[in-house]
Amino acid sequence: MTTREEAINRAGRTLAEGIRRMQEGTPREAAERAYTPGGPGIDELEARIIRFRSTLTEGRAAA
Repeated sequence: MTTREEAINRAGRTLAEGIRRMQEGTPREAAERAYTPGGPGIDELEARIIRFRSTLTEGRAAA
């Protein structure tokens, strides 16, 4: 049986991998990789990725 700590660690690794992949390439390339039929369109995903990346940049500037 998976312990709570193991589940949290696994979720953290999955999240980190997703963020790493979202940071690779252009926002458009990341959106195309993230797209799944029935979900948000590529244009919407691209806009979300751009917004997400800008929050990371703003956070670094404030530090």
